[in-house]
Amino acid sequence: MRAAFPPVCNTLNSHQKSAIVDNTEADRSSGLMQTTASENAGGRGATLVASACGAPEKAAPVLQRRILLAEDGMFNQMLLSTILRQQGLAVEIVGNGALAVARAMEALHTGAAFDLILMDIQMPEMNGDVATAKLRAMGYPGVIVAVTADDTEVERARCIDAGCDNYLTKPIARDALIAVVKTYLSGGNDGAAEKIHTPTGDGASQAHAAIAPLYSSYADDPEMEMLVAGFVDQLPGHVAALRTAADCDDLGGMTRLAHQLSGAAGGYGFTPVSHAAAALEKAARAADNTDGLMSTLEGLAQVCAQVRK
Repeated sequence: MRAAFPPVCNTLNSHQKSAIVDNTEADRSSGLMQTTASENAGGRGATLVASACGAPEKAAPVLQRRILLAEDGMFNQMLLSTILRQQGLAVEIVGNGALAVARAMEALHTGAAFDLILMDIQMPEMNGDVATAKLRAMGYPGVIVAVTADDTEVERARCIDAGCDNYLTKPIARDALIAVVKTYLSGGNDGAAEKIHTPTGDGASQAHAAIAPLYSSYADDPEMEMLVAGFVDQLPGHVAALRTAADCDDLGGMTRLAHQLSGAAGGYGFTPVSHAAAALEKAARAADNTDGLMSTLEGLAQVCAQVRK
């Protein structure tokens, strides 16, 4: 599978490379999720199937359906798949839009269609809106819910015009994710698309808040404990990868890493991290070089340094 963003430089250590290049596979040492890989039909990558998770088990599964999660970011792969599995769902993960199209059509033609597809919009190789339009052109009838970090009416129209049934905005709160999935799997939606948004508060006041220590809003939730711990453990490596991208003048790498962190951190209960990462992503997209980005990067690093389990 093609890298989720351009390689930064050859000085990366193995931990940084895993944070930058291999965003289709969760860190097996974290204990959050184990995966098994099988070659996809086109031979260009692997389809990851989420299996065991360290979160407390439910007394009984709630939904017992199959979800295809098209998402290239490791943090969101772990977060969303684990939340869904806690609801009794089987989750299969692919890392780009091209793989989503191939896997969805394969499942449909073999009589084992997915009950719902969660389609990230910004992905490598093929974006989610393009993948959705391609699926609809091929006659795919199933439910597709877009996942996007862009909370605008223009983005909403883009998703719906492509053929998505609904859309979620990042960072995604657990309750919002469960609500939209249950709505479609229970057959209760009337067909009208409605944005599911997670309120995040005042970004300007939170992005650079120098408040020690920063705990997750899910700190007292036992079902999120393992996920939060894994996120905190991997956060320093993500910041290190951002620094390396800056050192190599890799604006593309910085933009991609910041985008992934801004879309995931709030879902783990760290809204200030999400806002600080969003500020860096915006600055990186507007910059001609990395020279003026260091203060914004240091602001993000300061917030991340305050994060605690």
